[in-house]
Amino acid sequence: LFRSFIVEPYVIPSGSMYPTLMVGDFLFANKAAYGYSEHSFPFSFPPFKGRFFEADPQRGDVVLFYYPEKSHKKNYIKRFIGLPGDRIQVKNNILYINGVAVQRKKIEGYSYKPEGHVRTIFMDQYEETLPNGVTYKTIEVPVEIAKQLPLIFRDTEEFTVPEDHYFAMGDNRDFSSDSRNQEYIGFVHKDKIIGQALFKWLSLENAHFFELWKWPTALRYERLFRSIS
Repeated sequence: LFRSFIVEPYVIPSGSMYPTLMVGDFLFANKAAYGYSEHSFPFSFPPFKGRFFEADPQRGDVVLFYYPEKSHKKNYIKRFIGLPGDRIQVKNNILYINGVAVQRKKIEGYSYKPEGHVRTIFMDQYEETLPNGVTYKTIEVPVEIAKQLPLIFRDTEEFTVPEDHYFAMGDNRDFSSDSRNQEYIGFVHKDKIIGQALFKWLSLENAHFFELWKWPTALRYERLFRSIS
């Protein structure tokens, strides 16, 4: 009952939300933030349509959602960039919302080792601010390296977000499969929302939760009990 209605713990398995969320981050999701759907409950049971105690996600929220149709019944966590009716486009890796480029400024670089890659990439890092004032950090591959990689979502068509749907993107812009990929995730229907990411309570590097003997060296102390924004 507590996991279904109040908060539920999750662990981050992939790098699509770097630098906000890292592989090995353990977080709590607020299950009451947006109300409840069938996917709020274990095994999506009992099945029912719609949501109750519904509330709308705000632009910039980091949201956990379930997507069974195209992604083999997995939970995903992304940032909701586009609201119903918004026009979303990426041009030269710059996000445009309703035809206006989102404000961003370049800050210190970020070292990141993509999954399946041998070497670390020193990524460009930006502080991005949405129209409602929500600010967060994103990373992307520098131009000189991007030319050597098959990065296909740096320039997209303009998407119009349908009613009752949201446009989700990862903060790790070049290594995130999200709503830019209409063949894989596409728009996220409100009934697929599970909850809002609250805060990180634990973070382990190259260690599983039950490998307690590794904790002294694996703990990322600076990430413990940090809010998610």
